[in-house]
Amino acid sequence: MKRGMGCIVALSLVALCSLAPGLAWADSDWYETAAPVSESEMTELQKQVEQTSAAYDEATAAVEALQSQIDENQKILSQVRRELDAQKDDSAAAMRLMYKMRRNGYGLVDLLVNAEDIGTFIDNWEYLDSIERHNYNLIEHYSQLKATYEETEAELSRQKAEADQRQKDAADALSAAEAAREEAQNRAAKAAQEEASKLAGAGVIDNSVDWSVGRDAFVETWTQRIDAYLAGTPMAGTGRAFAEAAWQYGVDPRWSPAITNTESSNGVHIPGGYNAWGWTDGKGGYRTFSSWEDGARQHVAYLARSYGYTITVSHAQKYCPPNYEWWYSNTLANMMKI
Repeated sequence: MKRGMGCIVALSLVALCSLAPGLAWADSDWYETAAPVSESEMTELQKQVEQTSAAYDEATAAVEALQSQIDENQKILSQVRRELDAQKDDSAAAMRLMYKMRRNGYGLVDLLVNAEDIGTFIDNWEYLDSIERHNYNLIEHYSQLKATYEETEAELSRQKAEADQRQKDAADALSAAEAAREEAQNRAAKAAQEEASKLAGAGVIDNSVDWSVGRDAFVETWTQRIDAYLAGTPMAGTGRAFAEAAWQYGVDPRWSPAITNTESSNGVHIPGGYNAWGWTDGKGGYRTFSSWEDGARQHVAYLARSYGYTITVSHAQKYCPPNYEWWYSNTLANMMKI
């Protein structure tokens, strides 16, 4: 019968890892005191992955924000262009009218001679003056629009150049992150295989996770595979959270979902708070999460920070010291099902 309550000594009625408060070794008081997890225990390669991944995320966010500004500027430019087209015709007509008036000698004397009375003279003068002022305003407005267009265009060009440079920096950061990630993962998988070979009867994790496909393809592939594995369990439909976190933190995407089987039969037997990993809070209780997805993301990040890329015998000893061989074998077997 599948033992899904996590890290249980077979000949004892005491649940040693998932059920007994204070004895759940995943981040428990006992283990933290005996062998505290420090930053120095993280491999330099894993730190490089995290740093370059963070740099890529930051650069990508900057490019997206800048692109949003560029799109808004494009809307403004489109409106300016439409107004410019309309004002070109109006300004041209205004300039022609002013030219004709001046060429034909329409001045103060002409208006006075041709006026029937002083009232008519004043009306005609105000009318012509208003036409001239209107024409002048049209031309001035056209000039201002043209200046605005040129200024906005120059700013847009500057922002575009900045966006291109940031996009290049983001691409470089991504390439560096992927290269560092692949190197770290290959070394970790090889070390795990070598370590497992020294333990009689221990299975060996394969290195079949393909990180070269890019983020989108990676997430889609592992979302589907993890969803298939968790189908029919309380954690059904959480594959994307696991897959996205695995990519972000450079962890084998099968590891955290498989631990949920070892520790809780995939969320069936839990202490509460969506904690399917037997993960204690270091204070004699258990960590709680707002959802399965929240727990998945936090747990994958924890594995990256405190364990490394994938399952090993030594990681099993650390996660569940009293029954690590069973914990390793069960978790590994479930990883191979995903």
